[in-house]
Formats: sequence, C-alpha cells, structure tokens
Amino acid sequence: MFPSKQRTLTLVASTLAICVATFAALFPVTQDQVSITEGSIATRTIRAPQDISFVSEALTGERQEEAADAVEEIPIFDPAVAGAQQSRLTATLERVEEIVIEESSTIGRATALQSLPDVNLSPGSITLLGDIDLDRLTVIESEARRALAVIYDLTLCAAPSEQCVNDVSGVRERVDEYIDLNLDRETSTLVAELIRPFIVTNQGIDQAATEIAREAARAGVAPIQVSFTENQIIIEEGEPISPEGREALLEADILNTGWSWEQVGASAVLAVIATAAILAGLHAFHPAVTAREMQLIGLAVAIPVFVMKVYLPFILPDEDRHFLGFLMPAAASSMLLAGFVGVEMALIAGVLIALLAAFTAVLLLDVTVIGVAGTLDVARIVLAFGISATAGAFAVRNADRLSQFLLGGALVAISIMAVLFAIWLIDPVREWQNLLWMALAAGANGGLSAFLAAGIFVTLGSAFGVTTRLQLLEMSQLSQPLLLRLQDEAPSTFQHSVIVANLAEKGAHTIGADALLARVGCYYHDIGKLLRPGFFIENQLGGANPHDALDPSDSARIISDHVTDGINLARQYRVPPKVAQFIPEHHGTRTVTYFYRRAAEEDPNVDVDAFRYPGPKPQSRETAIAMLADSCEAAVRSNPDHSAESIDRIVEEVYSERLAEGQLDESDLTLKNIRALSDSFKATLRAVYHPRVEYPAPTEAEMLLRRLPFRRTPLPPPRPTGTEDN
Repeated sequence: MFPSKQRTLTLVASTLAICVATFAALFPVTQDQVSITEGSIATRTIRAPQDISFVSEALTGERQEEAADAVEEIPIFDPAVAGAQQSRLTATLERVEEIVIEESSTIGRATALQSLPDVNLSPGSITLLGDIDLDRLTVIESEARRALAVIYDLTLCAAPSEQCVNDVSGVRERVDEYIDLNLDRETSTLVAELIRPFIVTNQGIDQAATEIAREAARAGVAPIQVSFTENQIIIEEGEPISPEGREALLEADILNTGWSWEQVGASAVLAVIATAAILAGLHAFHPAVTAREMQLIGLAVAIPVFVMKVYLPFILPDEDRHFLGFLMPAAASSMLLAGFVGVEMALIAGVLIALLAAFTAVLLLDVTVIGVAGTLDVARIVLAFGISATAGAFAVRNADRLSQFLLGGALVAISIMAVLFAIWLIDPVREWQNLLWMALAAGANGGLSAFLAAGIFVTLGSAFGVTTRLQLLEMSQLSQPLLLRLQDEAPSTFQHSVIVANLAEKGAHTIGADALLARVGCYYHDIGKLLRPGFFIENQLGGANPHDALDPSDSARIISDHVTDGINLARQYRVPPKVAQFIPEHHGTRTVTYFYRRAAEEDPNVDVDAFRYPGPKPQSRETAIAMLADSCEAAVRSNPDHSAESIDRIVEEVYSERLAEGQLDESDLTLKNIRALSDSFKATLRAVYHPRVEYPAPTEAEMLLRRLPFRRTPLPPPRPTGTEDN
C-alpha cells in the first residue's frame, strides 16, 4: 500500500494519464489519411448540409486568367537584332567567297553552294556564282550588306497589324525594292536570295508593360459568387471533382484539410469529461482503486476509441451496406473491466466508448464519414457499442471460468444484431440481403470480443497488478505450495485459516462483497506463522511454550513479525496483490493484547505503540471481514463455553471492540453490513462449535464384539436355565 501522500500523488498522476490518453485517442490526426483531391472521381453524391454562399477563388482565378490571356504582348524595338543579322550575313558571304576561290570546278562549286546552311540559292544564282569573278562578287557582297542595313532601318514586326506596316513576311516579298535598281536582273536576284533569310523581326516583348496590362485585365474581373441551397448536389457520383466543388466542401465544413482549434478544443473538453466520468464511477463504486487499475481503465477506454478513429475512415461510408464498422470488438474492453475491476466500471467504460466512437465518426473524420453519419448511423454506433458492452460486462462479471467469456461473446453478437435489426426496420433503403451482412458482422464482433477479452484477461492481469477470478480459483486450491506447507508445518494454523475462510466467505456473500476473494484471502492471512510456527499457541499442542522464557516485548515482536514474514512469503510465492493485502490488514493497527497486558502488569507506563501491528487498517470490505472473522473464531475457540449464548456474546464483544478501536473506519463497511455480518458469524460459529450428544456406556454385547473383531454378526442370546428364575 502507498503511504497516504504518495498514494494521492500516484492517483493524481494516473488521472492525468487517463486524460492525456483519451485526448490522444480523440486528437484529429486522420484528416490527411483520406482526402478528396481535384480531378479525382467522386465515389458518391454529396449534398450541401445547409445553405452556403461563398466567393469561388477557383472560378474567379479562372476568369482572371482568361482576361489576362486576351491581352496581346506589347512589342518594343530591339536595335541589337540588326547587328546580329549583319554578322550572320557576313559569315555566309565569307563562306560563298571561300567556295568561289577554293572550288575550281563548276560541279564542285555548285555542290558546295547548294549545301550552304542559311540560304537557299536558286539554280540561276548558282550558275551565276559558278563562273563569277571576285570583283563582281565583291560588288554583290557590298550590296547585300547595304540593302540589309537599309531594311533594318525599318521597324519589322512579326505579323501584320494596324500599328505595324512592315511585317517580316511582307518585307521579304518586297526585298527587291531595297536593292540597287542599276544591278542586272541576275545579280539583283542573287542579292535578294542572300539577304532574305536574315530578315527577321527587330521587335522584342516589353514584359513589364505587358504584365501591367494583364494585371489591369485581371483586376477588372469581378469576383464569382457561388451558392448552394440545402440538399443541393455539390458533387455528383462518378463525376470528376472540380475546384469549385472542393471549395464548396470546405466552405460547408464537410472536408477537413487539417487541424483546427475547434476540433482540438472539442477533443480536450471531451477527454476531461470522460476522465471525470471515470473518476466519479471510481468514487462511487470502487474507492479503493489502485494506480494500475486506473491505468487499465484508461487504456481500456482510449485504445478502442483510437482504433475506431483510425479504422472507420477506411470502411465508411458503407455504400454497399456490409456493416464492416461493427466488426470492431469494442465490447472486449467492458468484458475485461468487468472481470478486473467490477461490472459498474465496465458499464461506465462501455458507454464512454460508444459515445466517443460516435464523436470521432461524426465530428473528427473527413467527408467520407460525414455522409454516413446521419441520424440512423449515429444511432447504430451508440446503441450497438453501448448495448453490446453492457451485455458482455454482465455476462463475465465475477468470471471464474473461461466459458463465461464465450457466453459474453454470444450476448455481444445477439445485442449487436438486435440493434442493427431495429434500425434496419426504420431504414428507408433497407434490403433483405442486409440482414445477412448484419449477422456476419455481429457474429464476428462477438467472437473477436470473447477471444480478445479471454486472452487478455488470462495473460495481462498480473501486468497491471489486477487479481482475476481465475487467479483466485487457482490460489484457493489446497494443493498450492504455501497451503501445503501450512498443512504440514503449522496444521493448527491451517485449520484455523479454513474456519476463518468459511466464516468470511459466508459473511461476504451476505453483504454482497467478493466472497471468493474473502475466502482465498483468509486461507493466506496467517502464512507468516510458517517461519516460527511453535511460537503460536494453536501449534504448540500442549507442549512447552517458548514465550515463557521471553520478555513480553520480545514475544510481542515475534508475534507481530508474522505479518512482515507473511508479506515476504507472499512476494516470494507470487501471491496476487489483492490476496496479499489480507496479511497486514487482518490485524490492522491493533495491539498484541496478551503480551501488552503482561508488560503493563510489570510497567503500567509501557508504550502501547511498541506492541502494535504495523497495519494498515483494513482498506476493503473483504479484509475487514477477515479481521472480524479471525478475531471471532480465535475468541470462540479459546472460550470453553461453546453455548449459543456464549458465542453470540463473544461475537458482539469482538465487533464492539473493533468499532471502538476504529479498525473498520477505512473499510467502507456500513452499520447495516456489520449487523448482517454479526448474524452470519453467529450462525456459522454455532454450527462449527455445536454441542454433541453424550453417548451411554457400551453394552456387554458391544464389549464382547470388541473381543471378536472378525465376527460380523452378533452372538445369539444365551439359552434360558433354571437358575435364571431363582
């Protein structure tokens, strides 16, 4: 047990852990897992949940770009073009001159001229160059440069327009107008063919002016307003999702694209509410809760909620009505808690799981779930998970065999099927084949719930320090190593423990406490006597009493040490925590009365605290029952008068003494419980120490039979003689 302050701090830390775990389970982290992107095909029709109206950035941007594209590029004169084209022309003329000089044959010169990269000479021009002299070639080159320079004095636009007279194609057609008219026809044609390829536009694009004009065009477009009335179709099934359709989903809060403070705040508030509900339930039904039990409860709520938050987006909306959402074995948590900490907390956890699951489905998930989260679907989630948790919890409460988990799984399946069928009856789109899928989902849920609950119940109870009914049943077997040692090494203590266990079990059953725990705890409450059995009166069997040679304080220490020794043995033999609690709590903080009174006879001022058991006082009803049963049985056994009146008086005295000592103050026993326990103990002790009939002395015939041990039939009566009549 924790000291008071440490226990408080530990429970506060466990409370915070429950709140954080629940908040983490609810935290909206699944939005990016399932999303609707522009251009993807809608798998179902989505309607507006209410009237919505908004400025469509997508449509407005589209119209703005159309207006900007309609603006023509603004040209600007580029003087560098003339120089660049003159350089290209000069390079071509130099190549022509090289060919004329180097190629002596007419055929070779013609072939080389035809392969010039930038110009396309006509046959007449090739013939002219085939036998031209260098002087005439020089004249042609000079004229070509001059004519091209004259042309580039003009502004040449790429295409004809009202603002531009001289476009490139027109100037190329009229190139003869810019060549010296005194040249003969053949020479003029050659010059035209040489300069025509190098006539290009000498206008560039004024990017800055163009962008200013386009921005002005964009600014002139009015924002596009889009409106949807309630239930109007936003996205049609089978159609690609448009940008404005996705905007409408966002505007209607149907599509979540990230965290929002509203969602985070809602998750935090619900986490606090759920934690408060758990604490209220613990205060009302399980005030002696341990930190590990609190952690178990928190995990039992948080884990299924988190799994459903992740699972539901992948199987909803259930367009095919396969009811896969109800495969989730949420009832396993309630079944576990019913076996671990009681049916009351199991019911609270089951209701919380159902409500939080509906919250995650309706409020935290994205559009793929919103469509199915209507009235009927919320009813299915809350009712199916809530009622199935209740059925499973009641089926396995105080479970002491695995078959109860199978029964719990069957009840879970039946309850889910019943809920789904009830909602199916009022579903406007119900179909008969839905019943098959409902049955399959309900059956699978029940089977998974039973399997998980039983498996975790058996394997994880010790990990959380929770004592299960199965462990108690195992510990109740008299073949357990500790109980075998008790029978062999301290037989009278064992017999005392058995009688105390019977008293406690019946008393616990009378007031509704855990009878199995009370019985098993009493089996082990005195195991500390194993280390020094001879120092306890019941094991001395009339022999020498070693306390006669000891100081009362030493004797009291030896007697009280059986509590510490018992705790060490319990730890060594891995006795479950709930059973081990009976060892220190069945004596509480009482005094070792016999030796204290002996010491007080010698020294009236002796310190009573030196003769106290280490405690603590009983913290549960079961350990309080063990204290009362232990004291009553010992007192009645030590009293030679076992009449009903004497037994009743002793029981009343023991109860009054424990109440006066305050030993029951922390056990949660009521006065009504104490009266019922007193009546139960009296009846049981009267039955144990009932009076027996005193048998008369044996007859002569019986004595004769004892001398003939192998004779099985009595001897016939003796024949009458005459002497008998005298």
